[in-house]
Formats: sequence, C-alpha cells, structure tokens
Amino acid sequence: MTGASRARGSGSRSAVTSGTQDGLWFLQKLVPESAAYTVCRAYRVDGDLDLQALRIAWREVVDRHEVLRTTLVEVDGLPTQRIAAEPDPRSFVDLGEVDAAVERVSAQWASTPVDLGAGPVAKLVVARGADAEHCVLL
Repeated sequence: MTGASRARGSGSRSAVTSGTQDGLWFLQKLVPESAAYTVCRAYRVDGDLDLQALRIAWREVVDRHEVLRTTLVEVDGLPTQRIAAEPDPRSFVDLGEVDAAVERVSAQWASTPVDLGAGPVAKLVVARGADAEHCVLL
C-alpha cells in the first residue's frame, strides 16, 4: 500500500460531477448498450512480458489518479462521483492465451460498453497470442 492510499483511508467518498461527466452519464442513461464513447488503445508487445510487474505498475497508476477509481452513481436522480479508496481488482484483466486473432480480441474489448456506475472505468487487458506476442489494451 502506498502512502497516498493510506492517507485516503478506507471506503469511498462522493464528489460533484463535472459537465463532461454529466454528459457521459446522460448518454449512458439514454443508450446504455452503446460503446460510442469507449476509448480503447491497443499496443502490440513482442517478446517476454512480465505480467506481475505490469499488474503492479497499473495498480500504482490507478492508485495515484482518482479519476481512474471514480464511478458515476445516481443520487436523487442526478449523477454523483463515487471515488473508491482502492483500485478495483477488475481493472487489470489477463485473458491468458487466446485462440482468436489478437486484433479480433482487441475489437471485441473496444466495442464493450463501460458501465459508469459499476466500473471500473479504466481497464488494462492483456491477451497472449502465439510466439510471445502480446496485445495490451487500455
């Protein structure tokens, strides 16, 4: 646990949403199954990849940036930020070795809507292909 996470304490806290967050929340309420505002970046890594080091590094990034631990929940009909004290363990996904082409796996994850209320809103996904080929999706 880092010093920053110890300072936050346990549980979650609430905060007022920004105009952009209000807009995204409204659009998700309007069309919940849409992935139109999902942003996905795929990176190809050839060779060995230390998944444990990547998992630790990602956790540190999420731990350091509140926005990556924030979900939008409805309170009295309006969106409210819920900022988790700790990173969601589901924010790092190891798909293991995939039979499908890495490009197809990337497209599938990119077309998956993000549930702003359940989170996590940011994920790091690793898929392993043949011959030490990896796809890292953010």
